[in-house]
Amino acid sequence: MFCKQFEKKAVDACIVVLMSHGKCNTITTTDEKDVNIWKQVIDKFHHVNCGALKGIPKIFIIQACQDIFPEHKDGPKEDDGYKDMLVCMSTCPGNVAYRNPKTGSKYISKLLEVFEKNPSLEIREMLEKVSSLTNLLRSYF
Repeated sequence: MFCKQFEKKAVDACIVVLMSHGKCNTITTTDEKDVNIWKQVIDKFHHVNCGALKGIPKIFIIQACQDIFPEHKDGPKEDDGYKDMLVCMSTCPGNVAYRNPKTGSKYISKLLEVFEKNPSLEIREMLEKVSSLTNLLRSYF
């Protein structure tokens, strides 16, 4: 069902933004259920599950705490099907992601600011700027 919408209309890129509470490798839904970011979200965009997006750049921007380490690893797998994906987290595993109730997320604010002011930069360069501005991210390029 999910992938059918991409078969009807060609897309140049796919950007997914998730903002919620979370724990390591999960986000929390409004009904307080934990959803594994990798297995239940990102895997839906893998070319095996959504052939229409094969080779299409996919960017995932996730604003959620990652502060509790799981007993088992449910992170990314080594697989060529993920080579057209970029996952951007507001914090590293084992840490919280700060959000001010009045001004919102520093990470999301800086991300928008950098993207708006630097449209000619490559995405890697934009993300490096966001990282240096927020001091919340570690770059793994």
